[in-house]
Amino acid sequence: MVLSWETSNTFRPNRYLDWQYRNRPPQSDNEGLTWVSALIEIQKDKGKYLHNLENLLKEVMNGYSQDGGSNSENLSATIRMHDDELELLKKLILRIVNEGYEPTDSVEVWFFVYLPEEKAYKNGDFEHKKNYYNIRFAGPPIEGFDTGLKIFSRTQFQKGAVPAQTAVGIIDDSIAFAHERFRSKNDKTRIQAVWLQNLERARRDGGVTFGARLKKREIDDLISKHSSESEIYRKKGQLDFGKAEHSPLAWRRSHGTHVMDLAAGFDPEEIDDTQISPVFAVQLPVEATADTSGITMGSYVLQALRLIMLWADEFDAQIHLIVNFSYGILAGPKDGTNDLEWIIEELVRYRNDRSIDRALTTVVLPAGNSYRNRDTAKMRFKASNKQSGNGEAQTIEWKIQPDDLTPNYLEIWTDETTATNEISPIVVSLTTPDGTEGHQPAPGSVCVLMQNGAPVAAIYCDPVKIRNESDKGLFRWRIFIAVNPTHSWEGAVNLASAGVWEVSVRSVSASETTARLYIQRDDTPVGYPHRSRRSSFDDALAYERDPMTGGYTKLADDCPITHEGTLSAIANGEATLVIGAAEDSDNLPPADYTSSGPTLTRPGPDLSAIADEGSALWGVIAAGTYSGSLVRLRGTSVAAPQVVRWLAYPETFQPGPTADQSNSADPSSSICQSAPSWPTKPEDKPRLGDRVVKRPNRPHIPPRKYLVNI
Repeated sequence: MVLSWETSNTFRPNRYLDWQYRNRPPQSDNEGLTWVSALIEIQKDKGKYLHNLENLLKEVMNGYSQDGGSNSENLSATIRMHDDELELLKKLILRIVNEGYEPTDSVEVWFFVYLPEEKAYKNGDFEHKKNYYNIRFAGPPIEGFDTGLKIFSRTQFQKGAVPAQTAVGIIDDSIAFAHERFRSKNDKTRIQAVWLQNLERARRDGGVTFGARLKKREIDDLISKHSSESEIYRKKGQLDFGKAEHSPLAWRRSHGTHVMDLAAGFDPEEIDDTQISPVFAVQLPVEATADTSGITMGSYVLQALRLIMLWADEFDAQIHLIVNFSYGILAGPKDGTNDLEWIIEELVRYRNDRSIDRALTTVVLPAGNSYRNRDTAKMRFKASNKQSGNGEAQTIEWKIQPDDLTPNYLEIWTDETTATNEISPIVVSLTTPDGTEGHQPAPGSVCVLMQNGAPVAAIYCDPVKIRNESDKGLFRWRIFIAVNPTHSWEGAVNLASAGVWEVSVRSVSASETTARLYIQRDDTPVGYPHRSRRSSFDDALAYERDPMTGGYTKLADDCPITHEGTLSAIANGEATLVIGAAEDSDNLPPADYTSSGPTLTRPGPDLSAIADEGSALWGVIAAGTYSGSLVRLRGTSVAAPQVVRWLAYPETFQPGPTADQSNSADPSSSICQSAPSWPTKPEDKPRLGDRVVKRPNRPHIPPRKYLVNI
């Protein structure tokens, strides 16, 4: 099998989606249109938004009519929206028409829509409709986007139903919404609304069916009419062994249930539902959770956060909202400009700007669990002789494992910025295990490794414009590398070779340069079928003897592999609260896995919480999938909801010492100063932040119960 490198144009602005597109099986003429979700921003027409907002409404409503007469079942290939987005659009138009209002914030004219893929892209970039809208973000192709008939009604709440100052939002997978830990003493749920996301379906009326949305009274009705929780989940399609797909709620432990219990779970015998904060939850699709690279996840997370904010506003426009999202990815710019990261920040900023209290909304994220994964490397280069072009070069080994059913991705980012998008300060080459070498292409192109006419690996080179207002016109550079799976159950022919892939980075800059290398997350979530095997960096200097443990796993000082800068790639912004994990032993050391700063924009997490009892007793006990069960989970994803709990229910914690006033310049200082917490040691701050939040008054252990019917 002959391998050869070829240069070609790109098809998608997102390099992950571009590689996915290149490896997509050929589509038959009978398969119909491929649809994608997209976040669009409406543009002004002659300085006003009204005309283009009406254009959007007209195009959406055209999907409600049928082509070819009333007897035809063929829908126009147009923009689709689900009901909550459509209601927002109509309200904004009415406000402009009736009140003379004019939006002043671009976020106000953001809408999530569904488009045929052919209408979303053009010449490798987004297809922007001139003077109508721009696409800001697009998700992957949606499989099985058919013409279902189910229609959603908007989620509405009874005003003043629950007197509360704070609401808790949870975005996670496998949420057991009927669990008793989320009920009150009268056996009524405390969840005001839950969105059980799954892959979207188009409706015959032009709308979009997107999972199931349940209001409080619907959940209460399900609880009262069914004798067991499993019956409820089967009825709502969350437990179906007749489908060839993963059923998370079939497992004794489920990530979303555990996280939500840590954030907002209580013994129902102690809770009156008229005196407790409301809970809003969104359960991500199985497909999005299983894809730990983040390709599939982004669109669903952004829509989840947007809807939780709409729910909170509908409940009480001035209610404090604390949203927990216990996920993370490993590779990205790590400067606050990852697509998912900056859109989350814009949504938070928009809700806060509309409120009296500018701290109305807080999104809590985990720091990450990749401290010892060997998926981060750092290369520093001296200034090179530009005339010769023969700058300093460094090489690192990228070990890709056999029997890996998923692609492997690597992102290389330069710290140095350039004033032009034409010349990269570094040149990267990739050598396969059999010695075939490929080089970084010109900006905006892709160099593809072909085998028997099929793509196996690729190198992309992209100048990425700095978002910072003070650095306009400057570019950071990203070299993106994709390598196909090394194994397939379907007998695919375009498989990559397992083994050592050599990555060589050479500086061609006249100034000092730093290149940061990040392997993208590629593991299997707990309870999901094992498909992926994590790749890693390797180097001869990565096996020094660790005097503390006696093991040969210490990284030498001049080893390119590093533990620094391992924070999650979506946890580097200023508007989010980032949480590390501490171990409940002497001096509260960082948990062995908790990721570390600094990154370009963060010295480390803001705070930490206890996630392990000690090195011999890991994890935190909280609710299992069904009422009466207990399980342990570990990681920064269980540390984050403990901070959410303190923010939402501070009365459940003991008073603690306040932080030093010298921290007042830090964006999290107001939280640190009032947190019941212990200060961290200076050397642990890059991994733990300033404080470690204490546990609640009593151990957070749900009372164990033995139920006959679960």
